[in-house]
Amino acid sequence: MKLASKLLLCGLLALIAVVLIINVRYLYTAPIANTWIWWPGDETWLMSQYHEFVTTGHYINPLAPGSIFAQSSGLMFGSCYLTAALYGLPLLLGTIVPIIKGHTIDVGRTISFVFSILTLFALWMIAKRYNVRAVLRAFGCLLLASTVCFFMTSHSARSDMLIGLTILIIAGYIPLMVDKPQTNWAIVLGLLIPISLLVNGHVLIVSFLTIGYATWSRGIFRSKKSVLQCIGAATAGFACLLIIQWALLGSLSLVGPFNDTSSTMPFARLLHPRAHLTNYNWRLFIANSWSPGVMWVAEALLAAIIWGAIRYKIRFSQMEPAARRFIICAALIVLSSIYIEYYWPRYLIYVLPTIVLSFLIVIAHLLRTLPRSSATALTIVLSVCLAFAILKYQGEASRLGAAGEIITAANESAVTDALSTIHSRQSVRSDRFHRPRIFSTVPGQGIVMDDSCDLLTPVMYDWKGDHTLTRDEVWQRAKIDYAIVCNQAQGNDRGEADSSIDWLARSRARLIFERAGPISDIDRPYDLSNLKLLDTLRVYEF
Repeated sequence: MKLASKLLLCGLLALIAVVLIINVRYLYTAPIANTWIWWPGDETWLMSQYHEFVTTGHYINPLAPGSIFAQSSGLMFGSCYLTAALYGLPLLLGTIVPIIKGHTIDVGRTISFVFSILTLFALWMIAKRYNVRAVLRAFGCLLLASTVCFFMTSHSARSDMLIGLTILIIAGYIPLMVDKPQTNWAIVLGLLIPISLLVNGHVLIVSFLTIGYATWSRGIFRSKKSVLQCIGAATAGFACLLIIQWALLGSLSLVGPFNDTSSTMPFARLLHPRAHLTNYNWRLFIANSWSPGVMWVAEALLAAIIWGAIRYKIRFSQMEPAARRFIICAALIVLSSIYIEYYWPRYLIYVLPTIVLSFLIVIAHLLRTLPRSSATALTIVLSVCLAFAILKYQGEASRLGAAGEIITAANESAVTDALSTIHSRQSVRSDRFHRPRIFSTVPGQGIVMDDSCDLLTPVMYDWKGDHTLTRDEVWQRAKIDYAIVCNQAQGNDRGEADSSIDWLARSRARLIFERAGPISDIDRPYDLSNLKLLDTLRVYEF
């Protein structure tokens, strides 16, 4: 490697380190815990579910008694045993390993950040297998790390980053490995389908077409024996997961509470052009908002591919066979995401690492085949795109981080004081020796879940196991002692305010605590000027 290339590589690696340091600085504050804007309540829900699994073996939500999620999430999304172990075991080891001590959500975010580092490492190593040079690999890692998508999903106690990492590994290694003759790929690919559920059902949803393509390209469909082996391996895997689910929860449900979600999938509206237009527009909006640098690079690459095809007769067929297979796999993953997955912004991380890897492979091919002048022009354009992406990332991260720190501090202070009030009241009640049962909406859940109490959440309303029960009956069965709610300075989310409490129960309640401040991000942009508007946190005693 020439001296100039070494210096450039060192500079890119230094920038990656700077970006990761910025990420670490705001890891526990931006966005705030259980952010209402991007994943309301999910961090408390999932971390409690993971903890429940490693302590009892039951993969259920313990914070919503009587809800569907307190029974079973079904085979598709309730088989995340590997994910539950990876996120749940550190909670049990917290007293042994000091680095993972702290709030439960903080532990989850630490684990997600580790997976974000592993994602960058996997991107580097897989790109190396496709003969992408070190400088270009560093460019790709920096491009991915400097997106708001990477920033937000690595700052979450959700498993989104792990899902994106798993899909990247599947898409990246399958094209490299299918040529190995000593492997029985019929069994391997068949088992890969149920094994993907151990991470999350989204892995199977996004990578299913890729696994199907690998099965076809390996010639498995040409042999009846291979087809039977593939089907048998997949069936055996699913059967094992169902047996485990039945043994742990007594349920043989395949989709659990998600039996009607197929109607929200874009492919279910093939004959509705307006629905597809909304789908495309919303995904473009998410991509431009959460990864503008990647979009700029995509536009530059498109222009370079068209120029190379017209001017120099550069063709897709000129790429190495493994590289061609990967480009097809990446395209299938993107298509699966567009037409099968719902368009939540956080789902972008499922495909973004794979997209960046495909860009690196295409750029490497263009730099090898284009004349020097055209290759130099492409390098300059890509460098400009990356520079603007880093500048935009720095501005967005600083804005989100500064506002997140203020909201987090106000939230922690208010909820901690609210819990102190609850415990002081509990000490003089006739039932003072039992753990208080506290109902909390999203803004209070992150702190309450680590307190010496039993937390209950509005999920018990939203996903009732028995639809014949009224809200008042659900409330009475939950035997709630206190409720923490947040009335927003702006926005009208009734599910977080006083109205989240059943009106009959509220009529019998006593207000024991009230605090105003920028306590939540409900309909609140992460902007310092907006923090003057104050939310009101209230505690009711029953």
